[in-house]
Amino acid sequence: MKKLIFIICFLGLIANVQAQGPKGKFMLTAKTAYSFALEGVSPRGTYFGSEISYFLDRQLLLGMNFDYLEYHESGGTREIEYSQTGYWDLEGNIIKWYNFGLFTKLLFDISRFTPFVKMGFGFYVPQRPYYRFFSPDLGSYSTKITRYGKTCLGMNLGAGLQYRVWNGLCLQTEALLTTLTDRNKESNLNRNFTYANLNAGLSIIF
Repeated sequence: MKKLIFIICFLGLIANVQAQGPKGKFMLTAKTAYSFALEGVSPRGTYFGSEISYFLDRQLLLGMNFDYLEYHESGGTREIEYSQTGYWDLEGNIIKWYNFGLFTKLLFDISRFTPFVKMGFGFYVPQRPYYRFFSPDLGSYSTKITRYGKTCLGMNLGAGLQYRVWNGLCLQTEALLTTLTDRNKESNLNRNFTYANLNAGLSIIF
């Protein structure tokens, strides 16, 4: 009898959650992914993303995002003469991109399982390590220098599924496609390149 009462209460709770829309106007999301389709680089990388969005209504959100992308550049080693005593050595190193952008998200069928589409644009800043080699009379040594490159413009398009565990807590999975115009001449990539990832995240509505 106790089990039956518990099952009835549980089913009633699920029906209540499905019937109600999310309570709160803001949604904070953290997400991550580990695989990419990016031409000219290692097939695996690291991606972290964060979002804060505002519900314009029950189905339309407007938000800001900050993303981090890291991968190993391929293509061997290139050398650029720097001075009479040394040069910059551009190797297949870890390249990092930082992104700040704006997006809009459209939710369909507000319920426990909610599909959505997303579109946005942003500014991408690369960070690349360089090695400068010196050859004094007593020997040679090198120093590692990390610097930021030119800011680039990119656009992204995504679609996913959001699962509402509770009114203020959601799990989500998202496929995100990003096209980026690289303005940095030293990049091994083409001037325009596209990368994709399938990420998973957690959202809090407040």
